[in-house]
Amino acid sequence: MRCEDCDMIPEDNTQIQLNNMFDENGMVEVNNLSDYIRFLELYNENKHIDPSDVSPCESIETLKFFERLNQADYIFRGEGGAFSKRLSGAFRLNCNELKQGRNCEECEKREYCRPYRDSTISLFPDFMVAVDEYYREISHELSDAEKANFIAFAQHHGLPTNLLDVTFYPLTALFMACHKDRYRLKGKLTEGIKPAFVYIFEDYIDVTDIMNKYPDNTVVELLIQNNEYTVGKMLDLLDGYSRKYLMSNKISAYIKQLCKNLHERFYSDSPDVIIPDECKVISQKAKIAMESCDSNELGVRGAALNELRSAIIEVKGFENLPAEPYLAALIFYLRCVDMPKDGDYMPYMVYRPREIFRRARLQQGFFIVQPFKRIEDDGAYNKNRRIRLIQDIKHSKVIKINNPELILRQLDYIGINLGTMYGDHDNIAKHIAKKYEIVKE
Repeated sequence: MRCEDCDMIPEDNTQIQLNNMFDENGMVEVNNLSDYIRFLELYNENKHIDPSDVSPCESIETLKFFERLNQADYIFRGEGGAFSKRLSGAFRLNCNELKQGRNCEECEKREYCRPYRDSTISLFPDFMVAVDEYYREISHELSDAEKANFIAFAQHHGLPTNLLDVTFYPLTALFMACHKDRYRLKGKLTEGIKPAFVYIFEDYIDVTDIMNKYPDNTVVELLIQNNEYTVGKMLDLLDGYSRKYLMSNKISAYIKQLCKNLHERFYSDSPDVIIPDECKVISQKAKIAMESCDSNELGVRGAALNELRSAIIEVKGFENLPAEPYLAALIFYLRCVDMPKDGDYMPYMVYRPREIFRRARLQQGFFIVQPFKRIEDDGAYNKNRRIRLIQDIKHSKVIKINNPELILRQLDYIGINLGTMYGDHDNIAKHIAKKYEIVKE
């Protein structure tokens, strides 16, 4: 749906269903700050709002709305471009030739470009090698808080990691979207040159406590090891997640996808493929559990999942998996499958470190953690270690910003600009220079 002249609501004042607001790609377009705020309120409350009811700079009701929204479940990320899924820095492609789908002779010589030439390999350099070296170089200068949150510290200072910057604040995301590649000191801004995008993510579990307790291990590694603290914490998180999203059946969708993956991974009708008998049983039980997810009878699904868990713990080395069937199946899948990346089979994980940077405090920023699995090697500490991405990050909805330059000026009217978002001397100076149209060639 395209918003024209701030008119997001049909003139006949009929009730609007959110599904009708978006195009087939889950996108809604806005033209200015008023459009953006009206859409967010409609999205949050799922009710009719008259366009004259809200003025973004003056209405007390709008301020109350943002107070409610900041306590809600939405995560926002502003981008200067359109993407079907998001990748953290450790998994992004840097070669412009390969980005355009062309062969690059130089990349043919580089091992780390293989995943982009052959998606079935999906191997990436282990970014933690660089993070560990960075720590060795500067750890003597760091505070205890910076050491405890070092992966966030490394991300903040420009090292590629598996963290993706996000915020609970929709206006912060709006500024970041409009500001990227546009905050240039080259004279007057013109409207409508290139759209910007704000991506909305909705469901997640907060794994901050796990990452703080085990800063040298990933959550996936700890799950694969069946770490007692991590398993107990995940049980609590998944229980809370199930209760929060009970009506939407989101956890059921993850369970169904995980069972589907297990069934397909350990099933083959080819006589040339050798599959251990216990894994064949797991495949059969997983198929039954997958089909039970469509049943309205919780007892049927529960029984099928318990049978799947019983089959899993018959496998040597998995006798002590947790009693909760989904988590037991997830641990088994992550440990046994080389490329566990098929579909959405687990919630997104977020990491909210201590706010050790002023910029993070100003932006109310935190991270989505993009999980990965290390490839087995001889344990050598070297730059050739490889990791495999095991979860794509996909947005729930996206807002297309048609006039980013106009919105930057509107945000500046309410005190949101380069200076207030970053807070350092350089960015305050850049904001003032732009404000007075000081041209810097």
